[in-house]
Formats: sequence, C-alpha cells, structure tokens
Amino acid sequence: MLAETRYGKRRALPAHRWYCAPRSVRVYHHLDVVIDSPSMRLHKDAKMEMLHRVPLFRECSKQQLRSVASVADELDWPQGRPIARQGESPREFIVIVEGTADVTIDSTKVGTLGAGDFFGEMSLLTQQPRIATVTPMSPLRVLVITERAFSGLLRSDSAIQRKVLAAVAARAAANDLILGKQ
Repeated sequence: MLAETRYGKRRALPAHRWYCAPRSVRVYHHLDVVIDSPSMRLHKDAKMEMLHRVPLFRECSKQQLRSVASVADELDWPQGRPIARQGESPREFIVIVEGTADVTIDSTKVGTLGAGDFFGEMSLLTQQPRIATVTPMSPLRVLVITERAFSGLLRSDSAIQRKVLAAVAARAAANDLILGKQ
C-alpha cells in the first residue's frame, strides 16, 4: 500500500501497520491505497471548482458543492492498473478529474472516460456487481466518494439525489443500447 506523507511524497505502508494508521489516514483496502487526508486535501475552493466542472454537479449550489467536496478524497491512480473491475462489489463513486480511461465489458472496449466523467454510482445504488472494468490509459487524478458518504449525500440533499438518479437513468438507457437490450 502507498501512503501520501504530509510533504506530498509517497511511502509504502506495510500491511501490518494498516490497523494502527492515525485517524487522519483513510485506508481503501480494495483499492490497495492509503490516503493521508491532511496532505491530500486540495484547498476547498479548488476541490469545489473541480466538482463544478463535472456535469453531474454543474448545477449544484455552493453549499451542495461544499457538501460533496467534504466527503471526496483526491487520489492519483497509475496508468494501466484497473481502478474498477467487472464483477466486483461496489465500494465507491469515482469522478475523473484528469486523465483518460478505457471501459471494457467482457474484454471488449465499449468506451473511454475523461475529465468530468464518473462511474460507480449505478453499482452503489443497485448493490449489483460492477458491469464494466475501467482501466486508465494515462495517469488519473480522481475524486473518490465512499459508499457510506455517497449514501449520506443522497439522504441529506434531495437536489443531489435527483441529479444522481437522472444521471443513472440516462446511463442505464445507454448501457442497454451498448449491451443490445433495447
């Protein structure tokens, strides 16, 4: 596992040390990464600006953006290492801030994601396994929102809930076309 130090340098965190990580450190076991929150935090305005560029959150008020930004962790992801795998259980909602990633279903490329695109919301809402694998074609900078935080956002703000549900409906229709389930 990697940990981000307060000075922005990555260091390995041995498996036997995960249990004693300070409260400021978030451990994403399934992503095999550790985030030292204080060092990873963007300035609030910068994170809100990034979120505002995402179509899903473009119409959100500053307060709504602040709510989303408060639960989103910034993470750098290496090229070539899948960030989500087909068939896995859902654990997070991911927004791509920088970079590109290929989307494959049963090893067949079905699309490409870039800055402003997001994934994981359908699996979190339906509790169904992921339907596609997402593999970065360049290093990615992403915002990660855990399942618990995502559920909390939807429960606490009906406007965000409506936006996410509209996006899910559009994505479901597109997936049906891609998979030939018209």
